[in-house]
Amino acid sequence: MTARYSSLFTSAVMMLAISLPTMAANPSEVADDKVKDRILVLIGEGYNAGEFWQPYYGLRAAGYEIDVVGPERGTVEAGHSNRDFDYEADLALDEVDIKDYLGLYIPGGYSPGNLEEYPEALDLVQRFMEADMPVGAVCHGPRLLARAGLLEGRVTTGLWSIKDEIGDDWIAGKMGTYIDQAVVTDGNLVTARYPWDVVPFTQRMIELFGERGGIEPAATDPRFLIVLASPDRRTQWALLDGGLVSQGGDTRHIGHNNIADFLEEDDDEPGDFDMLIVSDGDAVDELGDNDALKDLITRFREADRPVAGIRKAGEALRSMLDDDRIVHVEGETGDFIHKLSSLGHEAAAKRSVSDPEPTHYTAAIVLDKGFDDRTFAAMRGWLQIEGHEVAVIGPKRGWIHGKNGVPAEVTGTFEEPGDLAEDALIIAPGTWWPEDAEDSAHEQRLDWIVEKLDIGATVVAFGLDSLYLGRKERFDGKRFAAPDQVRWSFGGDGGSYVHEPAYRTDDRLITAEGADTVADAVRLLKNDD
Repeated sequence: MTARYSSLFTSAVMMLAISLPTMAANPSEVADDKVKDRILVLIGEGYNAGEFWQPYYGLRAAGYEIDVVGPERGTVEAGHSNRDFDYEADLALDEVDIKDYLGLYIPGGYSPGNLEEYPEALDLVQRFMEADMPVGAVCHGPRLLARAGLLEGRVTTGLWSIKDEIGDDWIAGKMGTYIDQAVVTDGNLVTARYPWDVVPFTQRMIELFGERGGIEPAATDPRFLIVLASPDRRTQWALLDGGLVSQGGDTRHIGHNNIADFLEEDDDEPGDFDMLIVSDGDAVDELGDNDALKDLITRFREADRPVAGIRKAGEALRSMLDDDRIVHVEGETGDFIHKLSSLGHEAAAKRSVSDPEPTHYTAAIVLDKGFDDRTFAAMRGWLQIEGHEVAVIGPKRGWIHGKNGVPAEVTGTFEEPGDLAEDALIIAPGTWWPEDAEDSAHEQRLDWIVEKLDIGATVVAFGLDSLYLGRKERFDGKRFAAPDQVRWSFGGDGGSYVHEPAYRTDDRLITAEGADTVADAVRLLKNDD
């Protein structure tokens, strides 16, 4: 191992994560017959138009009905000069009964800061969170939750400038543990950073709402070819940047004047798509004389793939081809986007779609509460540099804290670790002395590690994990590197302490003192190559 790699391990940047307490449900706030298809959106003056409309259309495409609440009923202005992006709030803050909804989402912009001035807004978000109902917040949205005192002990993300806007609250931990990551899920809460994260944010909200009793997310991945006839911005958000993409759809768009080039030169063929959609817009009157569009539609119809035209575009297509099989969708954008999404998923279901291969993990890091986060960060970094697919395994999925407060997300359990190779490299990074050394989860973890060792895995154990393994009778007569302060703790029924920074305890078992000896442990591993 070179000095450069040694430096990498000893100065590794700590990774993300957090211990996450589950919010207790308030039975008085939860309906007996749970609402499955209605979401509440909370906005104030100056909301970000994209962060409102893109998730709005994504949720509508998934089949949800949406009510919008503002400080008062009536027009709430977006933080945009185009007043077409404003919304007429359905409800005032004092009119909301949360039992009428499955969940809540909060767009960003100036809206959350303005809503902080309304005690009713703080009370509303508190009721959703304390009832453990799913909540989504993007950009400045988490700021409103922080002001309501709802993020302490949680893991979140949001726009970076929140740190400066509510500096005292940030320092006091009221923003929870902040992670610079596109989307972060923490129990009932999903947060995102800024407008460019809105599509994955909406996808994760739809998944979370489905997990919490809402509409099950669509299982297919339709490919939509979309001809744009200069549509308005909201329609384009629904088709390209929110509604269809948030449903797992893959969209390819071409201008109405570029169809001939697509047919002649493009690698994509009409048969590569499940559905054709033609938008309305300023150029809709030009569609009737577009021979390339006629050719494109004919190819889709011959392949028995659905073709849809939006509003006036639908009228033009039916007239042009005298074909009533062309779907004509009308009304407000939110009304027809679900129909388009459903048609695309139905078409995609007709083709043979193989499930993606599960990730084949060649390494795993096995965690317990109070894990050594310095060792975790260094070893995960090295494993990724070496090209390993790394699973993070623990007693249950979710976020847990390391001994220095740094978080990690457990994505697999001892019962369901994922597709883990029998000869995987298993890392036990060390942990605190458990409050109860006979704790079932603690013992289950150690037994899982030994089981993997016995069937062919290589194990590297650091710190107190080395001690806990060394005290097992299975390792009688073996020598274990471990922290100096536990040299007297091995006892007589298992292994014994050796004063080495890292040591080859057995053919496929390396033990080490702790985070400062990561490089020594890796040298022993590299000697096997």
